[in-house]
Amino acid sequence: MCEYFQSRILKAANATLPSSIVGNNYTPKVPKDLEILTQHYRFLNRLMHSIRLLRKYPLTYSVAHEHKWSLHLYRLQNILQLYKKVFTFIPILPFSLSSCRQDNFKSLLDDLSNISKSLRGFHLLQEKEF
Repeated sequence: MCEYFQSRILKAANATLPSSIVGNNYTPKVPKDLEILTQHYRFLNRLMHSIRLLRKYPLTYSVAHEHKWSLHLYRLQNILQLYKKVFTFIPILPFSLSSCRQDNFKSLLDDLSNISKSLRGFHLLQEKEF
């Protein structure tokens, strides 16, 4: 009998009281430093992918690659300067991609890979702190 009344009371309450769904839509805002670090890390990985494609398909190399490399080199140097405390060794990057063709881009990819690993480690630490 008691359950019957509880059931009727709940039905009446549901019929007359307004309902709303409560949820947690809060997403913590990623700090600007971490966001920038993520962008730098992604840039570096895209650059390494491009160099690997050049290595795999050397006949696709053109003067356009040199122009792009000059822009990428500038950004890479800024990244190295910005996170210089993160790197145990800062490589001297070539001013020209054509000089990297001698060893089929191996040295360049090794240097970029080391930079990427260091940035990845730093990125993981920053994410943990966040």
